[in-house]
Amino acid sequence: MRKADKLPMRYGAWLYLIILLVGCAHAPPAPVVTLGNGRSAASLGLTVDRFCASTRFAAVKIEGAGPEITCHAILEYEHLLDSLQAILPEKLTLTTLLLLPRQPRMGLYDPRYGKIELEDRTPGAPVLSRNEAILVHEEGHNLFHGFLSEEIPLYGELAKLNEENGRRLSEMLELAQSYGGVEACQVETSECYRKVSLKNAASVSAEAKLHAFLQQNKAALDSLGQRVAPLHELYADLVAALFYDDASAMIKKIPDLGACRVFKAEPAEPSPPPSAYCELRALRAPLWERFVFSRLGDKRALLRELGRAFAEEAKKRAQEKLPSPQRSIRRLKAALKI
Repeated sequence: MRKADKLPMRYGAWLYLIILLVGCAHAPPAPVVTLGNGRSAASLGLTVDRFCASTRFAAVKIEGAGPEITCHAILEYEHLLDSLQAILPEKLTLTTLLLLPRQPRMGLYDPRYGKIELEDRTPGAPVLSRNEAILVHEEGHNLFHGFLSEEIPLYGELAKLNEENGRRLSEMLELAQSYGGVEACQVETSECYRKVSLKNAASVSAEAKLHAFLQQNKAALDSLGQRVAPLHELYADLVAALFYDDASAMIKKIPDLGACRVFKAEPAEPSPPPSAYCELRALRAPLWERFVFSRLGDKRALLRELGRAFAEEAKKRAQEKLPSPQRSIRRLKAALKI
């Protein structure tokens, strides 16, 4: 019997919890796992590649990366969030950052699990610049979700559960690393084993509460997510535009995005296909020209005011039988006096 097999189920669960939280509970051949300090954990039979310590994320997990993608690369993203936080009205909620092999989807913020996904290609221009812009956009979603949580009770409950879940995850990861990694905690008589086992009980409980909530409220959360998505995308793009001081920041950093992602008058062209990104495009130019531009000196106040206004509109859309883009644009123009 391997040493890992001697671990009680509750201890093994905390590692599985990390895998589950970042959406990677699959079963390819088990690669070597390290926890930031390079200590191997292959004996545990995990199916992930690498975890990294982080001060800006609850946890960072790198999947399927070659040796050129190291935990040191995460520092670039942490420095970016330090700069971003300086213009934000609220402290960013800790998310789990999941770096994946390239996919058709460039980035993702998932409020259900409080996670952000990015590509994990070799960092460096232009990939790093592109990924940074995507991360700023996704953290814009994270910030806006906080405003939504104040207006919409269902999101408020979800935010509390995710905050507790993320905190427990971060605490366990930090504790294991402080003892030299996962392998140092496998001996039942070790101090690390005892401490992690105690923390694990609270973590498993938090994770179970989150999953129960998501299952019980799946239909309501799916419907709500569709209704608020256009405001989510508008706000996330606005955060990126303000961070880079450029109304066209998103398409300059990521040229293959559509023209409806800018905050200025669009050139005459066929209407883009319906999407959450473009649904409120008619509001973007007047919002920037008549409201944002004159307030660039205080981005924190600007993002707070717009976050609250957009969240109030999201609450109205959530209560409507059939939300209308035109109605939302009219109400927001009236609320912001533009």
